Amino acid sequence: MNYFDVDNYMRKLRESLGMNKLHAHMFRHSLATLWLRSGADIVSVMEVMGHKNMETTQRYQHTEKRHIKNMYEKYELD
Repeated sequence: MNYFDVDNYMRKLRESLGMNKLHAHMFRHSLATLWLRSGADIVSVMEVMGHKNMETTQRYQHTEKRHIKNMYEKYELD
């Protein structure tokens, strides 16, 4: 199975579900985002994803309020 097979499958799935914004790249995006949220270092993610510069990889770092709150609580000074 290659990218085009997955893309073709996603196109058929998108059409059958009536969803316009469902595509194979979403898997790649989700994987990078989950790795970064789980604590993977950005340089390793950058290498695995095949990015040539850090700015591209940083697009996958989504700052969410709950993550900020968790970090604040984890490192709160007494």
